[in-house]
Amino acid sequence: MNPIFKFKRLWVYINSRRRSQLGLLIVLVIAASVGEVVSIGAVLPFLGALLDPQKIFDSKIAEPFIEILGINQSSELILPLTIVFIIAAFLSGSLRILVIWAQTRLAHAIGADISYRIYSSTLYQPYSTHASRNSSEVIAGITAKADGVSAGVVLPLLTLSSSTLLIIAILAMLITINPLVAISAIISFGGIYTLVVFATRERLLLNGRRISTLISKRIKVLGEGLGGIRDVLLGGTQSTYTKVYRDIDMPLRYATATNQVISVCPRYGIEALGMILIAGIAFTLVSNGNGVSDAI
Repeated sequence: MNPIFKFKRLWVYINSRRRSQLGLLIVLVIAASVGEVVSIGAVLPFLGALLDPQKIFDSKIAEPFIEILGINQSSELILPLTIVFIIAAFLSGSLRILVIWAQTRLAHAIGADISYRIYSSTLYQPYSTHASRNSSEVIAGITAKADGVSAGVVLPLLTLSSSTLLIIAILAMLITINPLVAISAIISFGGIYTLVVFATRERLLLNGRRISTLISKRIKVLGEGLGGIRDVLLGGTQSTYTKVYRDIDMPLRYATATNQVISVCPRYGIEALGMILIAGIAFTLVSNGNGVSDAI
């Protein structure tokens, strides 16, 4: 079952307050996307001023700003453009951090609501229902599995949504600047990401199911050992319970560690390949006689 389908099923359990907060988060993400585009757009005139300030000085677009600032020489453009670039980068970074904070808090707030709802509905079940259930499984559902909903479904989808809007805004700007280079980069990076997704998706799903199962088993073992501590002490079966616990806990932690490694490592590989790709594109542009300024 994919995360989007899971989220559709969860949507009916999200209250109106959280839905309103989701709407505000979308507005914040759009603002962050605009800020990111502005900060990236500021790189071009900034680098242009460093490489050829006279070109910016002679531009008709820059003429009103030059008059307002009272600039008489092209070299005087460097300082104001540097200040604008720094401000744009700071505001963009601040908005991105705010988006990450808001979507993480909202995801866990939704998880808390779901956990509370599960616990409340469980307590109101008749005694016959409680008698037919294993209490450790109920505890696992309320705690670990409810946490898994917020961390494994809601948060990734919120992150995916905000990243998608950001990517669309950036790609639209890049295509406007240079369609050929932008489309080449999109195809190349898209291919890299597709390979990474297909290479890691199945392993992550299998480990996710294994982690969920092992968490339930671990809680059950803890409940049986500590809940029946009198019998354990009288029978001297501590070593049996600790062995069973270790046989469950070690695979659980290995699976969790594997997922963490798989989640982190592709980023560095993609960054390295991306740098190689950017270097290749820049070399091609310079070799074709476009000049260093256009290549940058």
